[in-house]
Amino acid sequence: MVMVATPMVLIGSDITLRQLQYLSAVATEQNLSAAARRCHVSQPALAEQLEKLEKRVGKLLVRGRRQTTLTPLGAQVLEKSAVIFAAVSDIERLARYPNALRIGMIDTVAPYLMADLMSARPERILPVQAQTHTLIEALTSGKVDAAVLAEGTVPPGFATVDLGTDPLYAAVSAQDTKFAKVHRGDSISVKDLEDHEMLLLADGHCLRTQVIDVCRSARTTLGPLEAATLELLAEMVVRGLGVTLVPALARPVLARNEDLRFIPLDPTPTRKLQLVSVHPADTKLRAVASTLEGLLQRTNSGEDFSKKERRSRDKR
Repeated sequence: MVMVATPMVLIGSDITLRQLQYLSAVATEQNLSAAARRCHVSQPALAEQLEKLEKRVGKLLVRGRRQTTLTPLGAQVLEKSAVIFAAVSDIERLARYPNALRIGMIDTVAPYLMADLMSARPERILPVQAQTHTLIEALTSGKVDAAVLAEGTVPPGFATVDLGTDPLYAAVSAQDTKFAKVHRGDSISVKDLEDHEMLLLADGHCLRTQVIDVCRSARTTLGPLEAATLELLAEMVVRGLGVTLVPALARPVLARNEDLRFIPLDPTPTRKLQLVSVHPADTKLRAVASTLEGLLQRTNSGEDFSKKERRSRDKR
């Protein structure tokens, strides 16, 4: 919740940002005393502002001896206030970082690429991680300047810059005897995974859709188990609950688990990543795209990963 030092008039001449913040605090704490502590003000001061807000809008709170809750009108006002809080937060961020770029990435890219991008670029990058539909909404509303998305998920009308391809690998348990004779550099087909349950990401992830398409084309069984992150999928694989497909981009991070093994697939399924913006990329965004392309190429070449994987195999 955004807190400011002085009231800010937002609607008409009586409703202030501070009053809406106090209402939000009461909704969270369901207690006036606790809400006042949360806002670092006295209870009488908080109560006075809420009474002024109610005089302007209508009855917003049901005040009980032990609990204070929102009326239906109070809930509606709080819902509308969320947009105001977000806008104020954006304004404060712009004031703090006037030349920053707001870059979004999907959940299966951001953990493996965002930090590298932030450290590689001279300008400040403000990171946003979300699923595809949320990032498209953020692009449309101007909440992000650009976003890294998978090709095929971008609606018409957006400008795109191709960043490169991201191959998918089979992720299996290092203890799985079926793959004991598959040596480093060897590959398998998706069909070779058919006697294992294929673990999937949860709904909303575009990578889930691609993995399903790959498995259906190879008539591989899809398992009922799902996870919200690639890290949890990897841990499920290690526990012997199934196998999964992971992008090359995630291997350096997932390889920290030495009980996980990655095997190339033949034919190789890939996803193509793009930098997406509402308008054609300007000089800054083109430079960001160039940096992202280089980072993706480095990951796909196995740089900083092959040695780690080799050490992991040698320990076994």
